Amino acid sequence: MSIIEIRGLSAGYGRKTVLSNLNLVITKPSFVSVIGPNGAGKTTLLRVLAGLLRPRGGLVKILGVDVSKKFPSSIKVRLGYVPQRDSINYAVPVTVFDVIVSGLIDVCPAPRTVTKREVRQRACRVASALGIDDLLDSYFHELSGGLQQRVLLARALIKDPDILLLDEPLSNLDEATQQEVLKLLRHLVDKHLKTVIMVTHDLDVALEWSDLVVLISRGGARTFKPGVHEDVERLLESYPEEERKIIPSRRPYCG
Repeated sequence: MSIIEIRGLSAGYGRKTVLSNLNLVITKPSFVSVIGPNGAGKTTLLRVLAGLLRPRGGLVKILGVDVSKKFPSSIKVRLGYVPQRDSINYAVPVTVFDVIVSGLIDVCPAPRTVTKREVRQRACRVASALGIDDLLDSYFHELSGGLQQRVLLARALIKDPDILLLDEPLSNLDEATQQEVLKLLRHLVDKHLKTVIMVTHDLDVALEWSDLVVLISRGGARTFKPGVHEDVERLLESYPEEERKIIPSRRPYCG
């Protein structure tokens, strides 16, 4: 059983088709980075996988279940989704604790099934892992962008998902914090057998941390393995010319 299986996916908004005939298969727990030029469809792909956008055509299977026509709750509870920060409403005065535990709604629709103590313990545990356990009673909208990003990641992690969908989770984080988050994500894959699918504009990060890099371009997807020299060369050659400025030169990616 594949973790993700996409065959001939078509998706878009209104009259605009963003993804067309996209194919992607992820067969085992992996750290997957999704890259590509602006407007290529990276966020659209995550929204389809999160059940927020219905495909126009094609097959989408998650954990062996066909979600192309109907997205069952049994799959939603196994997904954690972190959208881009600019899609969040910051006007609502909620605490960090409230934001984090809202990630349990899919898992615990009936409040009485989980005690307040258990909820607090879960929130503290995931907040501690991200270094924000001293901020649980702070207001979310008063935090810096980097801290808000950590809170949103904690919200996705609190239900212990099998698949984590992250849309630019490293934005507004300094380099040291980025490294901490990346180490946590790598740990989730290697030790807890989670699958992380992360949209990023940082090709350096994609090549250094990922098991698989997915390039979204012209509506379709191509996959590359960072540890294979030929794949890295193909990726650099096929990356759109207008986006070449982000190609890194800090270190070699394979010998």
